[in-house]
Amino acid sequence: MKRRNVVRVAAAYAVVAWVLIQAADILFGNFGAPDWVFRSLVVVIALGFPLALLLSWAYELTPEGVKRTEEVPVEHPVTGFTGRRLDFAIIGILVLALGWFAWDRFGPEGVSAPDGIREASIAVLPFVDMSPGGDQAYFGDGLSEEILNLLAGIRELKVSGRTSSFAFRGTSVSIPEIGRSLGVAHVLEGSVRRSDDRLRITAQLIETATGFHLWSETYDRRLADVFAIQDEIAGSIANALRLTLAGSTGDATSDLEAYDLYLRARTLIYGRAPTGLAEARLLIDEALALDPDYAPALAASGELSMLLSAYQGGYGYIPEREANAAARIALERALELDPKLADAHAAMGLLFINLKDYTAAEAHLE
Repeated sequence: MKRRNVVRVAAAYAVVAWVLIQAADILFGNFGAPDWVFRSLVVVIALGFPLALLLSWAYELTPEGVKRTEEVPVEHPVTGFTGRRLDFAIIGILVLALGWFAWDRFGPEGVSAPDGIREASIAVLPFVDMSPGGDQAYFGDGLSEEILNLLAGIRELKVSGRTSSFAFRGTSVSIPEIGRSLGVAHVLEGSVRRSDDRLRITAQLIETATGFHLWSETYDRRLADVFAIQDEIAGSIANALRLTLAGSTGDATSDLEAYDLYLRARTLIYGRAPTGLAEARLLIDEALALDPDYAPALAASGELSMLLSAYQGGYGYIPEREANAAARIALERALELDPKLADAHAAMGLLFINLKDYTAAEAHLE
């Protein structure tokens, strides 16, 4: 075995493999390559190890080229020739590896956020709809908003508001420009493709100062896993920024049809058109008929009651007193089910402003 340099080949292979894996981990992340590419590389490297040992056993490197071991006389001084070359290769690779390690551990930090921008800051852009029918934009918006709400629960993290972040939908503004405009050091962007009961969601965390990807992942799951995916994405972002996620979405509802109706209604609520609000009311009522204890839908119901009362004489108009009473019932139930539901607290704050109880309003809006 000594003559055949198997031990030296094993050592050289291990060092080269380590360097390749470290380099791939950084480069694949920066270029946004999906995780399966990195995993495939690791598998190929692992499978190549026994093959390299077999080749080193069967062949010798001589001054005349590669020869089968049986063709090289035992007294031929090829062992030293091959061994010295392998020793030089191992030493060279070890020097590179140690230099890499020292730079990674003790070298300068990566590009920091520009002056005035907190490093722990992020904007969540609306996920692009890549579905075959092009009719799932509302679903991508809902996914983005849920992730935004989860990240907003991290006290140390500054999260740009939905309205500001979603204003960049469909624009050609670069990530560094978005970062400067919103005053954030990171941007989360992604896409969603929905077909029947399957989801394909891609998400990337990007450093605005450099445009480099810090993290990326693609999720091919069942539609029923959408809540788990939201939690996983938010958790991965928190880990990448070295923060701790405060909570999770949980399964707000077990009825996916109710969830879909709710997301459609939210899009119409943000539009604020009177006819759209009336349609949103019908969608929310359908969602609550499917799941009466769906807290986000109850919060939306309370918000809708107040919004519809603001459009006097419009389609779906509700008198203010009746609207406030209905809103209070829905919002109190939503907070009973989920005491930390931000949308319910925001709507309850608006309700108390309508009732001119500003102390109570402040308690919900703080």
